[in-house]
Amino acid sequence: MNTESSSSSSGGSINYQYFVPMLQDELMNELKKQIAMLEKANKKQLQENAEEINRLHRSLKESQQECRELLEARQLYFICLQLCVILYCIILSYLFDRPIFQELPHFRQGP
Repeated sequence: MNTESSSSSSGGSINYQYFVPMLQDELMNELKKQIAMLEKANKKQLQENAEEINRLHRSLKESQQECRELLEARQLYFICLQLCVILYCIILSYLFDRPIFQELPHFRQGP
């Protein structure tokens, strides 16, 4: 009996070693295609990630600017509020004929 595989209908043997390099080439080509597809998908994902990072960075800068503007507006509000208190004190001083600035330590002039 022959140790090589044989075909019962033809009586000859099949040389599988002939097909192995062809299968290896096909497998190698398929793997190369898959690698190329994965690299392309990875590149696309990296680009999308970079765009998302840039979008988030712009959004952060805009939010920081809004916070600065709100803080400035708040500070302006408190300055206006202080001015209103001072004006109110001046009006009361005038109405009651009392020198209000002498009673407020922040506005005293001299000792």
